[in-house]
Amino acid sequence: MLGGKNPWTPGNDKEYIKLNYPDSAGTATTLYTGAKTYNNAMGVDIYERRQTTILEQAALKGKSTGLVTSVPISHATPGAAASFVNRRSKDLLDTWS
Repeated sequence: MLGGKNPWTPGNDKEYIKLNYPDSAGTATTLYTGAKTYNNAMGVDIYERRQTTILEQAALKGKSTGLVTSVPISHATPGAAASFVNRRSKDLLDTWS
């Protein structure tokens, strides 16, 4: 009821949507790994365990991989494809292996 009948309709609590929305780091991590995660996490699951990204899965199968982006690599959406941190505010350069 708090969120409304449908996700796109207002519910009883107008502040609810402000507190319960995913960010780009978490959604990109889920997209690239298939694992449930949380806001601000990149490449780790809800227990902060490193996950294998789709890029790594392709490389393990002998495929060539790359990451092309129109924004800086440190942005959460491309960053989550190749980084593994429990808070996106950490220095991404320290996460590359």
